[in-house]
Amino acid sequence: MIASPLPTDARGATASPFAGLRVALIASGASSIQTSLLATGLKLEGAIVRRIATDAAVHLTAARVPYLRDRLRLAKFRAALAEAVAEGADVIHVEAAPSPGLEPVVGWAIDAARHAGIRSVVRLLETPSHDLEAAALAADGIVVPSPYLRERLRTRLDIDSTLIPHVAEDSGLDAPPVRREGSLRLLCARPLDARHGVGVVIEAATRAIEAGVDLELVVAGDGPERAALERQAARTLARRVTFAGDVPRYYVLSALRESDAVIDASVSDEYPAVLADALAAGVPVASGAAPGVAWVVDHGETGLVTPVGDAAALAESIARLDRDRHATAAFGWCAKIRALRRTWDAVRGEWAAIYVAQPRRPEASSARAASRPIDTTGVA
Repeated sequence: MIASPLPTDARGATASPFAGLRVALIASGASSIQTSLLATGLKLEGAIVRRIATDAAVHLTAARVPYLRDRLRLAKFRAALAEAVAEGADVIHVEAAPSPGLEPVVGWAIDAARHAGIRSVVRLLETPSHDLEAAALAADGIVVPSPYLRERLRTRLDIDSTLIPHVAEDSGLDAPPVRREGSLRLLCARPLDARHGVGVVIEAATRAIEAGVDLELVVAGDGPERAALERQAARTLARRVTFAGDVPRYYVLSALRESDAVIDASVSDEYPAVLADALAAGVPVASGAAPGVAWVVDHGETGLVTPVGDAAALAESIARLDRDRHATAAFGWCAKIRALRRTWDAVRGEWAAIYVAQPRRPEASSARAASRPIDTTGVA
């Protein structure tokens, strides 16, 4: 069978499937980076993108009263959603990043789309709560960024989803930043809490120094364990570690370009975006094998993966990266090449397929979703 040709414009050029598509893109601040990259790609293709914040700013007086603040934010969201529907959106896309009170927002958006005959798409960035699961099941399409999360949704929650990797922000083919000599520059960019194992990173760096590795460590992030981690580092790493605090994204991207490797010891992470950023920049990763990491880091090809919480094994990974800088540089090159699979050009077809499909008819909404009501008590 001969495939039908792609649509073309009046000049004979291939027409973008997104040209003229009106997309209402709903997101909280927690998903702003990937939301921005997606919105940019869509706009470059000729789509008309309206962004609707779920955490919109409110008047200063109301902001001082949590209950009033939350009600006003939800009211502003519903008004913006109604306006987008009235102006004729073709797709309502919700970024379901972790955010308090997100469940009713997702439910309202999908209900509004279904009643207006508009296609609805939800991108889940982690395993959903029960209420968010109920809301997502009513959508026409569910997108996830990693095979790990897709399998988790399928096996534990019986949810079918479409895998579309996050867009790589830096996939240029300039030389990776690994140096051939000098101290090994390590970066750990994680929140300073129990889930992300920064204490294990400090212990691993200490063990590596004791084994003869000359290294420098930058810790970018903040959290409840910062004071304890600073005390731990002061005892064992002296002047070899810098705590940068809660820094903006441009600082992390700049720090990546100055690092030889990213080191990570998170206990769980369904899609470790910071590791994907590192690999796209040509920076190899030494990490524990938290759930989700194996889908991002290829052991022995783009970095080194060791058991979760094993500081001794992570220290050996650091030592290996230090003593064979040629292999470390090769990890970086491999990572950059593979990041080409995640550029906008590489994933645009998957987004087109999920955006342009027909929405379900209002009466044909999911019976599973209908059996799992969303709790909207106290919100309006």
